[in-house]
Amino acid sequence: MITNAAENSRLQPEDVDVLKVLFLVKYIADKLPANLENLSTIMLSSIGDDKLDLKKRIDESLRRLEREKLIIKNGEQYIFLTDEEQDVNREIREINIDRSEIIEKVGDLILSELFGVNRKYRYSDRYDFAFNSIIDDRPRGNQKEEIGIRVLTPYYLHGGEMNHSELGVMSVRERNVIMHLLPDTAFIDETEQALQIDTYIRRNSGKLSTDAIEDIKTTKTRESQQRKERCKDLIVEALKTADIYVNGTKLEIKEKAPSERVSDAFKTLVEGIYTKQSYITSPFYSTEDLRKVLTANDSQYTLQGMEVETPNVLAIEEMVDVVITRSSYKSVQVTMRSILDLFGKAPYGWKDNDTAGVLLTLFKKQTVRLELGGDNIATSDLNVVNFVTKRDYTDRLVIKIRVKVSPALLGDAKDLAKELFGTTNLPGDEDGLMARFKDLARNVLNERTDSIKDLLANYAGVRYPGKDVLEHRRKLLIDIIAINDVKSFFDALQDRKDDLLDYEEGAQDVKKFFVHQKNIFDKALKMLAIYENNRSYVLDEPTIKVIDEIERINKLQKPYAEIHKLPELIDEFSNRFTDLLEKECEPIEKDIRADYETVRMDADTKVLTALFAGKIGEQFDSILERLKHANNIYEAIAMRTESDRLKLRLCEEMQKEYDRWRQPKQSQTVNEGEGKYDTIPQPPVHKTKTISVKSLFSGTAQVSSEEDIDHLLSDVKQKLEAQLDENTTIKIV
Repeated sequence: MITNAAENSRLQPEDVDVLKVLFLVKYIADKLPANLENLSTIMLSSIGDDKLDLKKRIDESLRRLEREKLIIKNGEQYIFLTDEEQDVNREIREINIDRSEIIEKVGDLILSELFGVNRKYRYSDRYDFAFNSIIDDRPRGNQKEEIGIRVLTPYYLHGGEMNHSELGVMSVRERNVIMHLLPDTAFIDETEQALQIDTYIRRNSGKLSTDAIEDIKTTKTRESQQRKERCKDLIVEALKTADIYVNGTKLEIKEKAPSERVSDAFKTLVEGIYTKQSYITSPFYSTEDLRKVLTANDSQYTLQGMEVETPNVLAIEEMVDVVITRSSYKSVQVTMRSILDLFGKAPYGWKDNDTAGVLLTLFKKQTVRLELGGDNIATSDLNVVNFVTKRDYTDRLVIKIRVKVSPALLGDAKDLAKELFGTTNLPGDEDGLMARFKDLARNVLNERTDSIKDLLANYAGVRYPGKDVLEHRRKLLIDIIAINDVKSFFDALQDRKDDLLDYEEGAQDVKKFFVHQKNIFDKALKMLAIYENNRSYVLDEPTIKVIDEIERINKLQKPYAEIHKLPELIDEFSNRFTDLLEKECEPIEKDIRADYETVRMDADTKVLTALFAGKIGEQFDSILERLKHANNIYEAIAMRTESDRLKLRLCEEMQKEYDRWRQPKQSQTVNEGEGKYDTIPQPPVHKTKTISVKSLFSGTAQVSSEEDIDHLLSDVKQKLEAQLDENTTIKIV
């Protein structure tokens, strides 16, 4: 090999001398590494030689030998190659590695050195920023973040250079940290050679080869690992000295650990892009912090007169501006999701909880209002914390700028509440006042002892005055309660103020009626019912005039001022009707007593007094007692018929008992000779049928001639003949 080198016209004699020295130290590299320094020392011919000049000449020889593939450089060492090693090395050097694969591998090493396994930049205890990664022009992973880092290797632009201004513009355009590595390709060359060796080993791993080749492969595997380690070291050095650009400016960051340099660069980038992140001066760490916003005293959240040190004052003002701007476009609906998206990005970069906290602060101060499903949410509703934090609601929760209610409207609402509900203990804020007014209205509708619901229950089946007043008042209050928009609510109170007050006055009359006048009115209704039931019997003009006056008052829409007249009218009608009733009952009582006497005498005649006297007296006394307490003439008249039927029924019962008592027992004669019984026949039983004398005469009859008498008697005869059967006696009572 050395002989062939001596004959190589591309080599000089001193190149051969260097090759000989490399051969001599090849197998003692662990004792005497074949680097440029050691080779210069070995090849000194005398102490007086110029070592620097010698070192320069040896370096030039090494380069020529390396080009001829007689040696190979591994780091700082130069290795003599045997024929087999030259063949293997030649084959390795001929393996083509695609530039993209080299940059991919270099990119892995760069990102690993800069960030390790954590691919997020930690700005503070609360803020971690994910970022995009680009090596040269090759994106690494999804490019969905707002910031990133771009490392430019010496391969970028195929070895071309970018000037200072171009790199600055790139950093602004891309919102990236730009790390521009100096044009030293050593780490790229090391990576390429390591990849070539790995490819060679992989391709020849299953082939049969000599022991010498196997030894070479082992050596080459070790060489690949060494090159990879050197590549890491070279990358660290390159990153330490790389130029860094952020937001158009080259940063003057001293040489230190690459991770520290890039952290400083990201800090500058974040502060340059997320310029309004610092507006959050009092973060909201948990949902409990959000809940405290709603439960805090109103004095803690007053927009007017806000001092600089007020927590999150700039964030609050910013959100107001954004919501107002967006709300000004009628077609744009501001939802919780759009707010979270907007303030989660540059120039804000707020945490979702912080965005929700600022929004709830504005909500508490009644600067904005929130709607869910079209319904307005009250500031007292603590469920709003879930609405602003849970994903199920973010698309449905709508945010609108609140139109302020004028102090005059608020004052009118308080005055109205005092008039309607008799209370002055009312909140001063819009939401609180609206919620309190609605609670008071619900109380009037359903919950108080004199609620409209309870008052209307009195009208079930009864015609009392004021029902229309209560129903209209109920509708007014229900309509008011149904209004969710705060401004619309107070406008409605103003518009319907007169109606509410009018019907409140009417409702008070109704309440007084049920407390003080209902009993009188009930008595009047009772008198009207009595009259209606006895209309056919009440014919005298004075009584009819009294009842007409009672009915007139009763039918008035607002009879309250005239109900005081009813007691006297009721007494007058009651007295007149009582006199009429007593007059009508006198002949009826006589008839009942006559029926009683008829039945009693019939019992005496049949000697059944002892058996029936108690029953007769009890049942006729009952009719007389009911007659005494009768309130209607038709009831009294019906008692006459009842008495007549009782008379017939008792007479029939006594007749049956009498007939049973009189009936003789059946007798028998025995014929002993023939052993038979002979029955002696008895005469047929004679029956008695009792009928009322009133049944013989239907209605009234007039007799003015003999013919009338004959006709009347003929009718009576026909009725008696119809009742007359064989062996029957008709008894007329």
